[in-house]
Parts: sequence; structure tokens; C-alpha cells
Amino acid sequence: MKEHLRKNIESHCELIPPHMRDAVIHYVCDGVPPGGFLTALLSNDLMGAFGKADSTNIDNMKNWVIFIYNYLPQNSHGSAENIIDWCHYAQNDFRQEIEDDLDGI
Repeated sequence: MKEHLRKNIESHCELIPPHMRDAVIHYVCDGVPPGGFLTALLSNDLMGAFGKADSTNIDNMKNWVIFIYNYLPQNSHGSAENIIDWCHYAQNDFRQEIEDDLDGI
């Protein structure tokens, strides 16, 4: 699951600014809490996102929306609570899924 997510995100990263790609991948795949701009954006805090965005991210807001809507897991965005829950899931449950898969070998 984790590697599938990583590959899917990497294959569509051209939609978002290059300097933001690692942050998105680490958030979705590893549960690394995102920074201020990305947290606001993923939480649907439009005013916060614009307030924290650099000029490149402001110019790419439409692409961000397309990327998030189409390529990020549905429960990884939408509210601050979803972000917290996703970080916990990615940090813990992905690890357990991998360990369970290895036990079956």
C-alpha cells in the first residue's frame, strides 16, 4: 500500500511545485507532519493557505486542488483532525501492514 501510494504521488507530482514534492510524499507515505502552508491547504483553510504560501504556491493553487482531489487518499485531507489521524496511520499502521506481510513469507 505504502509503495503504491508513493509511486502514484510521484507519477503526478508535476502538478505541484518541485520544492513541495518531498513534503507531500513524506506526509502521505511516512506520516511526517506537514508545514504551515501544506497543513492549511490540506485542512481546507483557504485563507491560511494563501497567507502562508510563497508566490510559487499561490500561482499553483488550482494545480494543488487538482492534485489533492485526484491523487491523495481521501482521508488524508479535509480537516486538521484528518491530518493528525493520517500522520498516526502512516507512522503506525503502514509499519504494521509491512510487518504482517513479512510474517506471511
